[in-house]
Amino acid sequence: KTLEDNSSIEENITYKDGSIRKETIEKDSKGEEKDRQVEVEDNEKKVITINGKEITEIVINENTTRIIVKDLSTKTYANTTETTITDKSGQTTTTSNTTFHNEDGTETGSQDSTTVTFIIEDGRTKTVTTITTYDENKNIIEQKTITTVTDKDGNVTSKDINTIFYEDGNKIGSQDENYTKDSNGTIVEIKTTYDENGNKTEIYTIKTLEDNSSIEENITYKDGSIRKETIEKDSKGEEKDRQVEVEDNEKK
Repeated sequence: KTLEDNSSIEENITYKDGSIRKETIEKDSKGEEKDRQVEVEDNEKKVITINGKEITEIVINENTTRIIVKDLSTKTYANTTETTITDKSGQTTTTSNTTFHNEDGTETGSQDSTTVTFIIEDGRTKTVTTITTYDENKNIIEQKTITTVTDKDGNVTSKDINTIFYEDGNKIGSQDENYTKDSNGTIVEIKTTYDENGNKTEIYTIKTLEDNSSIEENITYKDGSIRKETIEKDSKGEEKDRQVEVEDNEKK
């Protein structure tokens, strides 16, 4: 398929001995290759090669799939077993376990995740994902919960991410991230960081209006003082105004 600007997409499908091989090549207007993807599929597995990675999908049963993602340059790989079940109410639950390996097969870490998707009021969809990451010794290094709400057209209207960080089994800090988009197209993103005791260390907020102008606010807490920096930018991203406030027990 050749477009008006002379860029093209080539697709070649071959059938042999019960397997299907599909190669897709994208080229720019100068004929230079932009992207190449190869899929090979038979009754047992499907192998996709793209962007320097080899992805192998093996169907275990109607609910469970094994996915192996290998980096072709470093030879490291991730081995995932994923199970998806949909109940009578339409709620879908996907659980997965992933182990990470170096080139000689030694496990370097692992990750467990659960994703639950269900319909809420007004045709909106809510998805809650919990992810726990471990090091090579099975110590927790990170726990993350992601809650996303999309409207009936699939647009994200809100997203909340809570992350807890660990070191040697001890909590060393956490972070909350919040994203909302209202009916006027205004997007508000807030990132709040906490220390190991739950004290706020930083709050970063950016409010982007429909015309792409924005207001950024960064508040940091340190040694009893508060520093607040506010930056206003126009729709082209150029700075219009900047204000810095520093306050402690003695002065502002």
